[in-house]
Amino acid sequence: AAMSAGILWALKSGNEADAVRRIQELEAVAKTAHQAGRIGGQLLNMANNSSRMGFHWAALAAAEAAVRLGQKSDDKKGFLVGSLYTVAVVTLHSGDHVTAKRKAESLLDACNDPKNAVIRQAATHLIAEIVRIAGDSETAVTLATEALASASGRPEEVAFTKQAVARALSDNGQTEEALAHAIEAYELMKCAGLPAV
Repeated sequence: AAMSAGILWALKSGNEADAVRRIQELEAVAKTAHQAGRIGGQLLNMANNSSRMGFHWAALAAAEAAVRLGQKSDDKKGFLVGSLYTVAVVTLHSGDHVTAKRKAESLLDACNDPKNAVIRQAATHLIAEIVRIAGDSETAVTLATEALASASGRPEEVAFTKQAVARALSDNGQTEEALAHAIEAYELMKCAGLPAV
């Protein structure tokens, strides 16, 4: 916990290089498979938080460290694909859409196990967002609709995917359909007690 706090402190101080050094030190602490899973989880949280704060170098360093620890953890497959997904997301947030799409597409190939269906659906959703951002709204509609069809039924999963469909439809000029999906997403999130954005 102290090492994670040190990383956060370095980021809040604006010293991203120090945060990256501390991420490397935290990764090196993991000596057992169990420690790899626990520290890897901390690093995934750090990657997401760093990305939201705009520290993309630190975010990618933390996500890539989590991938390496995922390869050593006692829950290799499940943790590893989640780590790979996080690498793709933080890469997208850094503005590198081409690399993010490549990473998300390769993640689809890694998610053949039924227990990774949620990550596969999320990767398809991510690819739809990347394609939409790149300006290909027709392909984005197709991919987001595929992601929606594979959603497991968990309200938050369906709601987030419906939001992606709505954004893609809106960009494609299909505003009535987009509005219908956006309203359904809002209602799902509201009923699930999630913040509706």
